[in-house]
Amino acid sequence: SVKIQEKIHEIGAFVPTFMVPYVREAYWRWWKLPKVPGTKQSTSLFDPFGSTTGGLFWFDEDLYNETKQAMKKKKMFPPVIIIDETYKVN
Repeated sequence: SVKIQEKIHEIGAFVPTFMVPYVREAYWRWWKLPKVPGTKQSTSLFDPFGSTTGGLFWFDEDLYNETKQAMKKKKMFPPVIIIDETYKVN
């Protein structure tokens, strides 16, 4: 392990990647988010243990039951698209 780490350090290996200035999530309608769905540091909206963003969502039991009943009756709800530009980077 130590030799491998030394070789990686010697080579200067890295994995190129990129960050995007937005978060994209899909979730059931019974999960709720506040009006501003994240913080400036949010990288995920549904990480309950995030040190800067954890716990910003909650479970709505009434909507859960309503949705489950609708699913049994094959009723569909229209999709909801939320575009929040509170922290949009120019």
